[in-house]
Amino acid sequence: MLYESDLRLVRACGDDGLSVVECVARTGFSAPTVRKYLREMGYAVAGAVRYGGEVRVEALRLRGGGMGYAEMSRVLGVSVGTLHGWCSGDADKRS
Repeated sequence: MLYESDLRLVRACGDDGLSVVECVARTGFSAPTVRKYLREMGYAVAGAVRYGGEVRVEALRLRGGGMGYAEMSRVLGVSVGTLHGWCSGDADKRS
């Protein structure tokens, strides 16, 4: 549960017409949190992004070539957390 001051930050994102990604950057909250509260406040919110297998394969290739997570995130448009899960093998354990 967010504090009232945090809810005002999220509401301001909705009022400003920001995307979930932009709101995450502005507030520092996770995308699921931002998505949840914006929906509860009545804003239209896009669903979570689902990446095709080719993006994951490319991420693994780049990581194998020594590219860091932050750079991979910029290149592929995928969050660092998602990339870390893919490249560490954790995603395979949850599947």
